[in-house]
Amino acid sequence: MSSSKSDSDDSVSSGYVPRSDYAIKKSFGGHRNFMGSHGLKMDEFREAKAILDRYRECDKFDYL
Repeated sequence: MSSSKSDSDDSVSSGYVPRSDYAIKKSFGGHRNFMGSHGLKMDEFREAKAILDRYRECDKFDYL
């Protein structure tokens, strides 16, 4: 039996709490500004999600 930790277990033990999509977009002034800041059209949701995920990865790296 393996005792591997999931990302959520790691977050709890380190005190790190990832920002929500809403919180990241709000820092850009909202969804529309977030999309425009990254050169995305309003229907490019997959690309926006990938960018949001990368922001969370960077946040976690900065936290640790």
